[in-house]
Amino acid sequence: MKFHAFSSAARYAWSANTIYDVHAPRAFSFLGEVVEDKRHFYAFDWIQELRDGYAADQSEITLSDFGAGSRAASAKTRKVSHIARMSGSPKRFGEYLYKTADWLKAKRIIELGSNLGIGTSYLAAALPSDGKLISIDADINMLIRAKAAVKSIAPEADAKLLLGTFVDQLQPALNELQTVDLAFIDGHHAEQATKDYFAQILKHCHANSVIILDDIHWSPGMEAAWEWVKAQPQVTCSIDLFRWGVVMLDPSIRIPQHLTIVPWLWKPWHMGFFSSRVG
Repeated sequence: MKFHAFSSAARYAWSANTIYDVHAPRAFSFLGEVVEDKRHFYAFDWIQELRDGYAADQSEITLSDFGAGSRAASAKTRKVSHIARMSGSPKRFGEYLYKTADWLKAKRIIELGSNLGIGTSYLAAALPSDGKLISIDADINMLIRAKAAVKSIAPEADAKLLLGTFVDQLQPALNELQTVDLAFIDGHHAEQATKDYFAQILKHCHANSVIILDDIHWSPGMEAAWEWVKAQPQVTCSIDLFRWGVVMLDPSIRIPQHLTIVPWLWKPWHMGFFSSRVG
């Protein structure tokens, strides 16, 4: 697994372009207003306090590990600080979540994998007053903390956190939302499951919807799932940010664009002077 992670990162870094190589307007707008945007929103400070609290929390909780595709759980005991460090949304990508929702003006959001509620809090904080967020997690102890986190960060948000497996709860959640502006797929890194969740969500999306898949280079299976997602006929633009795979369905992008992108500071020589734009 370590060799796979290293080789995937090396391939990604070698092939990646920057915003200055991108011409497709919607992809360029996303990169400019999410990945390269330096604005600091007040909610970020509140969520950092939440992170700091988790990082200092040495209490142990028992987690239900359902595994890939299983409804039977095995128990594992972990410290809250360890869970936050190993599986919570990283600061940069948490802020990307907020900025993506803000960029889309997303009113209907679904998240698969509440965890401790860090990512959920970013999404809830960006929700407009007439918006609705549904997040799903199968672990009751995680969900209790996630609910408390969201309540403290965005007390007025219409955020519903559902207990149950994605297999059981995803379709009812989609039926409740009816349409999906933004979807964040996390928490179950298995190839076939990822394909199934994506296909279910896709049926409730529209031309301006964005679907984000987390940890697309986590394993060969997740990379295969990402390639399958990119090949779907409704997908007109995909953006590989290494941790994330971002999917757009905009039919105005007539020739499908599949982009691998890093922040421009990682490759400052890609400033548009010597490279032709993609798309």
